[in-house]
Amino acid sequence: MNSDNKSYLTSIAISFTITRSCVAIRLRLLARKVQRLPLLADDYTIIAGALFTISNALPHIHANRNVINNWKTIYVSYQLYGLAITAIKVSILLFCRRIFPTSQFCLWTNIVGFLCHCMAARPKLGGRVSMQPSAKSLGA
Repeated sequence: MNSDNKSYLTSIAISFTITRSCVAIRLRLLARKVQRLPLLADDYTIIAGALFTISNALPHIHANRNVINNWKTIYVSYQLYGLAITAIKVSILLFCRRIFPTSQFCLWTNIVGFLCHCMAARPKLGGRVSMQPSAKSLGA
């Protein structure tokens, strides 16, 4: 290993974090199964959040020194990050809504959920506009 290249440390940290979150989700699903409770919307959205997080992390683990591949990795990461974070936030909101089913709390979780979805759309719209190369930069 090259002593100047510390990218393997990033791969180890990402792998450890992903493994820890998958174990936590697996334990959550196991607890639901042991209690014979059905999976609800918050369970499905946390699974979706985990899948988006894993798909966001994999390009970083396999990144190399090729500049074009690194830019592609950043672009994909920028697009998936909003989806992953939104799914996790919505799962937390749905979980809290299940615990506190008052009408006032449901109203505020709907408002905060709408804001979370708006924040998820921001990287998609901004990424498509800001990461489009101009004709001048392409040499045309």
